[in-house]
This record gives sequence, C-alpha cells and structure tokens, in this order.
Amino acid sequence: MGWYEPRNPYLHFSEVPVSFRLSSGVGKPLAGLTEPGIVFFRERGFEYRMLDVVTGEKVKTGDEFFAVFNPLYQSLFNGNCPVDNSHPLRGIGYEVKGPYYTGSQVKSLDDDKNVWVHSLKYPFMGKIFEIFQNNMHIFARPTDIFFLPEIKSIYDYLSNHTLQDMLLDPGLETRMGIWVFLIKVRDLWNSLTMYIPPIEFQACLDSLYSYRHGEIDYDSLVGLWGTRWGVDVDNILQRWVMARHDQCFRIKDDILYYDTVAKRMKVMGNIMNIGKTGGMVFIEHKPLPDQKVVERFSCYLEPGETRAFTLVSGSVISMNTGLSANRPCVRYFSRYVKKEGEDFGEFGGEWRSISVEEFLAGENKNEFVVDDQDAGFELVDGNLTLFQKWFRKEPPLRGFQKGETSRWVQVITDKAYGDLIQGCYCISGGDGKSTATWRVNLSEAGRYRVMAKVYKQFLVPGFGYPEGVIYHYTIFHGDKKEEVAVALDEILPGRYESSGWVSLGEYDFPAGEAKVVLSDKDPRRRKDVAIVADAVKWIKIE
Repeated sequence: MGWYEPRNPYLHFSEVPVSFRLSSGVGKPLAGLTEPGIVFFRERGFEYRMLDVVTGEKVKTGDEFFAVFNPLYQSLFNGNCPVDNSHPLRGIGYEVKGPYYTGSQVKSLDDDKNVWVHSLKYPFMGKIFEIFQNNMHIFARPTDIFFLPEIKSIYDYLSNHTLQDMLLDPGLETRMGIWVFLIKVRDLWNSLTMYIPPIEFQACLDSLYSYRHGEIDYDSLVGLWGTRWGVDVDNILQRWVMARHDQCFRIKDDILYYDTVAKRMKVMGNIMNIGKTGGMVFIEHKPLPDQKVVERFSCYLEPGETRAFTLVSGSVISMNTGLSANRPCVRYFSRYVKKEGEDFGEFGGEWRSISVEEFLAGENKNEFVVDDQDAGFELVDGNLTLFQKWFRKEPPLRGFQKGETSRWVQVITDKAYGDLIQGCYCISGGDGKSTATWRVNLSEAGRYRVMAKVYKQFLVPGFGYPEGVIYHYTIFHGDKKEEVAVALDEILPGRYESSGWVSLGEYDFPAGEAKVVLSDKDPRRRKDVAIVADAVKWIKIE
C-alpha cells in the first residue's frame, strides 16, 4: 500500500494471490489453485456523483470544476500520478527525479474487454492480440525511414535480446521497454501476415473482440487459424519469442523501373543473409498508388541463403530488413530508370532461390573499397579546443540537417555506402584542419583508378542543395602525392542528384599501403554546408 494524503488522493493497489475477474469473465482454475491477480481499491471521495457536486453548489464555475476534478482524472485514467507528495516526510531521504510518474498507463477496470485469450505457455499473448486489434491502422502504414539515435538504440537492443531477455531485464528503462516491446510486436504482425492475408487476419480479430465473450483458449484459437490458413501459427510464435535477431542482409544489383505509360513499377535485385540467424525481409508497396494501406511482399531467409527478387506493383516504396543488424533497416531503391510503354507483366512478385556464385557474379576482384566502418578509416578533429580534447566525448548519431558542426559526426542514411551499416561522417566547411583518411594495402603494383563517394548536402533544415561546393582530396601513391579539387556542381549537376561516385584520377601505385585524405577545407567557410566522408575505392585497370 502507498502513503495516503487526503488533499492529494490517488488509487491504491495491492497484489494478492487470488484471481480477479470482472463480471464479464470467470477465473480459470490451475492445478487446484487460482491464478494470481491484482485487486484495485478506490479511495474515499472517488465515488462523487458529478451531477450532485455541480447542482449542490459545491463547485460554482466550470473552471473551478475542472481545477478540482482534473487532478483526479489525471491520476486515475491518464497515467500522470504525482510522486513528489506521496511520502509523509516530503521526500526527505530519497531523490525525486521528476514531479510526475508517467511510465505506465493507468486505466479503469471498466475498460476490461469482454474476451481475453489465455495461454499457459505465453501468458502475454492475450495482450499482444489486443495490441494487434487496436493498432492495425498503424501497422498498415509505411515504415519510417528516419533512423534517429533513439531508434538505433532500440534496434540495437533487439539485436541481442530475446523476448524473454527483455521481459526479465531489470536494467531496461520503462519508456525504452515500451518502445522495444511495441516494435517487437510489430515484427510479429509482419511475421504472421507473411503467411496470413492481413485483411482476413484483421477481420478475424475484429470479430473475436466484437462478438465473442469470456475466455478463449490460445491453443484452440491458433489451431483454428492454422486450419483456416494452412500455416503453423504456434511455430511462428515460438520462433518470434526465441529470436535474437542476429540476421544481416546484403543487397546488390537492386534497381527500380518506372513505366510512364502504364504507371506501374518493377523492382529487381539480389539479397543474401550474411548473419548468424534467420530473418525476414519485405518490400513495401501499393498495387494502387492512391490506396492508404501498405502491402508487404515478404520472404524469410535462413543464414547463408540467397534470393533474387522481382516485384511489379503500382507504387513501390522501400525495402525493409526488419529487426536485422542492418542500419538503417529501411532503404529506397537508389537506381531509378524510366521506361515508356514497356510490358512489366502482371502485378505480383517472386523470391527465387539462387546460388552464392550467382549472387557474387559480376563483382570486380580488382576493386578494393575502404568504408567509414573499416579499420583503414581514420578521422582527425582539428577544430577541438584544449578543453574538448581533455574531456572528449563522442558526439551522438544524428541526421544531416541537424545543425552546424565543427567536428566529425556520424550520420546513418540509406544513401551511404555499406552492407551492414550505411553511414558516413560529416562536418561543416572549415579551413582544412580536420581530415578523413582512407588506407588500403594493395597486394599488387599497377595502375589504379581512385574513386570517392561525395555528397551535396546542407547541415541546416531547408530545401535544395548547396552550390559551389568543392571537395579537397590528397592522393598518396608511392613517394608521390597529388592534390585534387572536385567541383560537385560538375559531378552532380542534376536537380535531384545529391550523392554519387566521382573519379579522383588514375595513378601508378606500388604494392603496399596507399591512402587518400579529405580535408574540411571550404574557401568560403560555410558552416551550413557539409563536407562528407563515406567511402573510397581503388580499381586496378592495368
């Protein structure tokens, strides 16, 4: 029981070893005992008859009525429970972290549903089915592509924990736990609707919670679903509960075609699971461009499995790798080709099994890439003050247009190069003190073409791309070095071209270490313009 303050009443509750059900249901006996539950007690004064209060002139104005009863409403139904006045010593002896506790939603017992799903094996499944039924409109939306630091921390946590690990983790912050659980539940929805038509599943849940009453046995329910749709629902749930999400996907040769006459799209590409566990991928699309509900063309890949995918639809949105280790987990199809009057065939798609050799076909064995995630990549922050160097702290992950920055900061974006992590580093234009270096060990001497991934990008919110941006590189080959200035207006002249590969020239390299250095130099020192370090590659041409 909590402490009670007459002028600040709130709802007491006690956990008791007996089952508690409303009149809408009956407790289920288990091995001669009843299930434990929670009983809620109302404080005195909570049974006010609102009409009597107003007509009896206890509250004379609407504002006064709101002032009296709003705290009561907030405490009971809105989850904002005061914590700083709930101790007789006014909080002496312990730290108050905030004036209100909002970690969990407090609801009336009158909101209890007329039906619940009971399972000994998965006691939480009834609640998950309720979440499905209440949030199907959210699950039908496209997945957000924005990968902010908070989102990354949630996905990183899910990559190392099963559902049981999460539920038993005492160090998991309440708010973080809520988001982890909801994203995990959405993953189950995607897993089930890979085999069950979403509209039919939605109608089934609506019927269940609208017309059934009392307790529903989980095993009987999933057995009926299995018979209806020919799928082992319980096996999907077991795999979902035990999943650690150590899958990681490599996607290559992906391309999107758009027929300007038929107004339809076709995507093609290859994908391989290079992770340790199996996992699901799907393409979000809309057969009719104007429809609100997103459909998902899905496939489950075991570790090492490779597939070629093809999909024809009215509007293709993105590729989603689910709860994999890929960052970001959502990516657009960057290669875009317009066609006019070409027959893409009927709507629909295919995930065709291919060999690893077919997946790797076409790769240039004489191409050597160093990404910002590789050991050969190094950053130097030349703009740090002495104080910043002493108390150096890594800057958080951020988006491009999150403001000016005098030091290198990491950005996760589907535009960046990379298999596991599609990321890069950016910094405001400066005087050349800060640098990014890519080092490679070339096994053979010869002539190589050097290429770099470049970006035209603002660091502040706005539309369009900056003009007059020049990247300054230094190429070291043997005992020589070459200064190269790359004018991005010439390399990326298109209105919608914001990134791409650019040649830094061809040079003779001896066997051994070679390197390329990019500086933050900008003659105009524009703090709102990004200098971006992503990837560099050496391609042997002789």
